[in-house]
Formats: sequence, structure tokens, C-alpha cells
Amino acid sequence: MAPKIDHIIVGLPYSDLQSLPTWLTDNFTIAPGGRHADGKTENKLIIFKDGSYIELIAFINDDPENKKGHWWGQHGSGYIDCALTSNGAEDVHEVNKRIDRAETGLDAVKYQDPRAGGRIKPDGVEIKWKVTFPENVRRGEVPFWCHDVTPRELRVPKDEKLTTHPSGVLGVGQLDLVVPSNKLGAFKKFYSALVDSDGNTGGGSVTWGIDAVNKDEGVYSPKVRINADKAEDGTHAAIAKLTLLTDTKGEGESREPLIEKLGGVEMRIEFTHGRQ
Repeated sequence: MAPKIDHIIVGLPYSDLQSLPTWLTDNFTIAPGGRHADGKTENKLIIFKDGSYIELIAFINDDPENKKGHWWGQHGSGYIDCALTSNGAEDVHEVNKRIDRAETGLDAVKYQDPRAGGRIKPDGVEIKWKVTFPENVRRGEVPFWCHDVTPRELRVPKDEKLTTHPSGVLGVGQLDLVVPSNKLGAFKKFYSALVDSDGNTGGGSVTWGIDAVNKDEGVYSPKVRINADKAEDGTHAAIAKLTLLTDTKGEGESREPLIEKLGGVEMRIEFTHGRQ
């Protein structure tokens, strides 16, 4: 069974989180998030009907002390990471076995044991989950895993008002990463082991189909694509753009992309028809 897209993490300054830029609020319904259990970060969410979401996250007061030792402490604004989910945290053991067999060449990159996570919602409700992070790799180069301990609906509400957006978005269509060209083969092996599929290769990129948490008949399934390119500083892979599915029928682009900035970092969000 293919993994499911859980959420995409977008960093931004704390002041921007408190008062979001209009390019976000004009296109998306913003759901309240809360403060994480470590007391270092807060978030707000953009929740989609497919069960995935964008997490807008900031370090409280942009305090450098809050960034020390945090897994995203070295990241700034923009796309910083993404998470997958599955039926249970134990599924990651099988993923690690496939990674071992694949001999990816990514310097012993594999997944650690799950660790506890959580946050308190504005209404005081405590949410708990487990996160399983990769080791021996920079955060954001490969996904981590998120599995709920408390009911998923507490973390990702199935609320019609919260999942209906001015832009007409239904969910995630594709997540694009750029990887150094000399590591394309290694990342292809890793992601193939991760998804348990060889993927489709063409034009200097490889694409894998994954699943949505809430599958809807007639709606395109999400994909992950890696592209050979000079990534960030030329040595690391990084998320380059996000493509979202709109509640329209057809193929290809459904509306103009958003090319905006958060914390001085360019963000690109593209839109394609979501219904077949």
C-alpha cells in the first residue's frame, strides 16, 4: 500500500504567523492551530478535503533559544519539510527494510524509532501523535512520518467550512523536490524504496504516485517528483514547489500560480484541475 500525504511544512516569521499576508488569506481558509508541546513553536493550518494540510509554523517570538536543538532550527522561511502517513507507525519498519535492500548510496539514511509529539489546541484540547524522523540527512530532503495517537480528526478536522477555500482547492496534486544531479540516482533508489514503486522516469525527473488520506473517486491522486537540478546550495535536496488540485474538471493548469514571498523567501504554488 502506497504511503499517504499527511502535511507540508512551511516556515515563516512569528509576526507573519500572527498576521498572515493577504495572498494566503485571500486564497485559503486558515484554521487555528496551537502551541506545540515543547513550547518552542506555534502553527496555523490550511486543511484540504483530501485529508492533508499545509502547516504554517513559526518559532515563538523568533527567539533563537527556541531554535536551538530543534529539528527545523536551521531552516528559515518557505518550504522546509513534508510528512507522510500510513496505517500505523510500525509500517516504517518495513520501509527501513526496503531502504536497506535498495543500497541507495545516501550514506545510511534511514528512519529512527518513533517519538512522541503533540500540541494544545486553542480550546484546550490536547492532541498527541508519533513522528518518525530520518537520520543522517538534512531535514526536508526526504519525508518524515506522522501517525496519530489521538483521533486524527482532532489534528485534521473534517470541517466543511475549514476545508472550503476561495481558490477552490481540494488537496495536494504534486510535491516537487530538486536534487543535485550527481545524487539523482541515489534519491531515486531511496524514494522507490519509500513508496515501494520504481516510479516513472523522464526528462531528468522521476515521479511516484502516492495516496490521499481521504480518497475521492474521480479526483487525481497525489504525486511526488524529484528533479535533477542545482538545489539550494548545490549539495542538498529541497522542496521546490507545491501543486494543488482545484475542484474543476480537466487536465493541466487550472489557474495562474501563486508566486509570493514569506520571510523574504519565494514560494511557488501551482494549481491543476483536480477532477478527471
